[in-house]
Amino acid sequence: MDKAIAIAARSDADLVEEISNIKVNADDAENGRRIQDENARLDRYETLQIEAITSNRKNAAVEMKWSDLARINIAQELAKELETQTISCQAIIDSKDRRIREFLAELEEKNFTFVKAMKRAEEDVRKMAKLITENVRRQREVHRGQLKFFEEYLQKDRADLLAEQKKELDALFEQRRQREESEFLEQRQEREKQFHQKNEDLCHRDLDEFNKVKMSLEGSIQELEQHLERTMATYQLNKEKLDYNLQVLAERNKEHSAIEASYKTKLSKLRDAKQRISDKFVKMETTSRKDNGNLTEELARLMQQYRHVLEKTRRFEEQDQRKFSDVWANNETEVRGLVEKVLDGDRIIHEQLLGLAWTAPTLDQIQQEIEVMSEAGTVTGKSSTAIVSSESGHTSGSAGGRFSGSKVKAVMDWIRDEASFLLDISVKEHCHDLPPEHRAVVEIDAILRSIGCEDQRDVDLLVSQFFRGQDEDDETWLVEADDVLSLITEFIVEKENLRLADVAPDKKKKNRKGGEKTDAEKAARRRKEERKFWERIGHALPSMSVRLHAAVESCLSRQYRLLHRRAAAVEKCITIERENHELKEALDNYLGSGVNQELQVPPTHVIRLLTNPSMPHSAAAEEAKRILKKTREHNCVGEFLQPVDWKNLPGLQDYPLIVKRPMDLGTVLAKVEEDGDDAYADFGEFEDDLNLIWDNCHLFNRPGSYISHLSEGKQSRSSRRSSLTAAENSRSAPSSRVKVKDEPFAAEAAAVLPPMDKAAVDGLHAAKIRLGWRLHSSLSPQELALVVEFMRTRKTAALKPLGPPDQDTGSESLLLDIDHLSALDPDCFTDVSQLVDLIIRYKEGS
Repeated sequence: MDKAIAIAARSDADLVEEISNIKVNADDAENGRRIQDENARLDRYETLQIEAITSNRKNAAVEMKWSDLARINIAQELAKELETQTISCQAIIDSKDRRIREFLAELEEKNFTFVKAMKRAEEDVRKMAKLITENVRRQREVHRGQLKFFEEYLQKDRADLLAEQKKELDALFEQRRQREESEFLEQRQEREKQFHQKNEDLCHRDLDEFNKVKMSLEGSIQELEQHLERTMATYQLNKEKLDYNLQVLAERNKEHSAIEASYKTKLSKLRDAKQRISDKFVKMETTSRKDNGNLTEELARLMQQYRHVLEKTRRFEEQDQRKFSDVWANNETEVRGLVEKVLDGDRIIHEQLLGLAWTAPTLDQIQQEIEVMSEAGTVTGKSSTAIVSSESGHTSGSAGGRFSGSKVKAVMDWIRDEASFLLDISVKEHCHDLPPEHRAVVEIDAILRSIGCEDQRDVDLLVSQFFRGQDEDDETWLVEADDVLSLITEFIVEKENLRLADVAPDKKKKNRKGGEKTDAEKAARRRKEERKFWERIGHALPSMSVRLHAAVESCLSRQYRLLHRRAAAVEKCITIERENHELKEALDNYLGSGVNQELQVPPTHVIRLLTNPSMPHSAAAEEAKRILKKTREHNCVGEFLQPVDWKNLPGLQDYPLIVKRPMDLGTVLAKVEEDGDDAYADFGEFEDDLNLIWDNCHLFNRPGSYISHLSEGKQSRSSRRSSLTAAENSRSAPSSRVKVKDEPFAAEAAAVLPPMDKAAVDGLHAAKIRLGWRLHSSLSPQELALVVEFMRTRKTAALKPLGPPDQDTGSESLLLDIDHLSALDPDCFTDVSQLVDLIIRYKEGS
């Protein structure tokens, strides 16, 4: 048997090795083809780049010659130049046609290569199928030979055993004939019976072993046949896939042929259009010459008008500048007063309402900014020469570095942490083997080169963006991590503005239009500085203080509303107490009246019956124990016998946030057993605890889940038992608070759903973290409003307001409990995640 197994294993190993060799050769050929395709793609890309550059140069040369043709008046020279232009255009078109022919030839070569690859794959599949068929045939022959060998061996063993037993029988018979008259006759008979029994046992044992060996070999043959059928089915499926891919490529080839024909048609149309444009150009040239004379005369007249308008404009600008200075001074005085009032209000809130210490360095800093920017605003009307000289002086003064080394190092560390995505792959590979200090220097240098920071002036400008509005010796860090990229963007824009301002004086040899553009840019820069000045004054109070004021206002509003509700409740209690006192006096007068003695059923007797309980405490406790015992006897009640272990079970971390009053059957039973008759005042309180268990299950678990379905069955069963108890008690106490329900007895769930595996729990946890991070950092306020509106349409309970909306801005603060959303409404959780992914992909342009 071991030999047969070894032979089969060796045959399988040989088959696997041969198939693996075929697959390795196919993968090697495919890898080589892909490398060739990638090299060809890079060559095509380089060729297209070179062709684009060459074509652009030729087109530029052709366009430049058109202006020269306009100055040629001799017809023969013009015809010669036009013929030269035609030859140049034809050369450009021939270059494009040559590239198209090359691409078509390459496409045909790819089609031929693909057909060869398909044939090679078909040969490999046929070869593998042949190997597998040969292996199966060989295995079958080996197993048949082994089976025949085992049968012959067992038959021979059986024959030898029978012959040996026959000899022993003959010997025994001979002894029996010789000693049949002796006293051992009975013993021989007993031994004969034992021999027959032993012989039968041996025959049965050998037959059982033979049947077992035969069944095992037949099972091996069946498994090999099934394996062969599965392998053949897999190869047939691969063949169909390859046929389908061949058809797809044939359709694409047809589409490419149609596109080529459309391009040829378009080329012929462009040639006709070129001829029409040439004719139109000749006519326009004649018309343009006539218009040139008229426009020259018009220019002389307009220049005279322009000089008069320029003189008027200069006088108007001087008047506007004087008005602007007056308005600036008035607005600045008014804003200074408003800033002082805002800071006084902030000081009063800190010291009087909150009892916190308040310091006013921010006021000095704001005053300093106001003075600096005020000077910048009053300089608006000065000449551009002064501005250029001040900028050049600043450049010369900043050559040695304006900021301390600690400030520069802090800024560089922040840029390295937040802008590491600017590093090239080659830089990262180079930094992989460097020590940490050298790696930091190389990474910072690469990032600075990528953002255009080249000298000490650029470094000072970059550091000033991070310490904007602070003194040069003030090293307080006021920038958040999320603002680093925006500050780098502002640095790039500011550097570009300074570059334009520095280049402006070197363009004096240009025409006057270039000078006017430089003045406009300087005016735009001054307007930008003025706008920044007013924005800073408008945000004199820090954002932290603004949020603190909003929180104080919200708390005081809630306290005011609470006091109003308390006052209304106190007034209501006083009214109820007064009515209660009046009712007590009227009841005493009614009960003390002599008319009650004449009635058949006096009111006092009715009051005594109503105050007595319908069921004694001992009977209620016994009935509760009986119901709990019947409930525990059921086989599916194990989930409700102990409290929910939400700390250790996965996915239940939000259980205490949703279920405010946990309850289970074990707690109810312990309460009944420990307190006895004093556990519940009446049977209704016991029923309330039972209903609380089922209500908690319905609250936390999704409708249709296993626990929800199981709790519905338990609730129906317990309600029926409580209803039967209430019906029995209603015979003696009609005023009992329990009513009989006619609901049908609900069938309990017999199937137990498997718990979530660790992979599903980890996936849900990762999905919740990803959703929270994207809502926090990847969406704008308008996009967050869209997500909130979507969740409100779904009416989910996971979205809770933190306070009333702001009356000025209309904004409101909301709390999104993602754990609650994923546990109670998984469909809404999935839809919200898909909506956020869709918004982000739309922003990225995918």
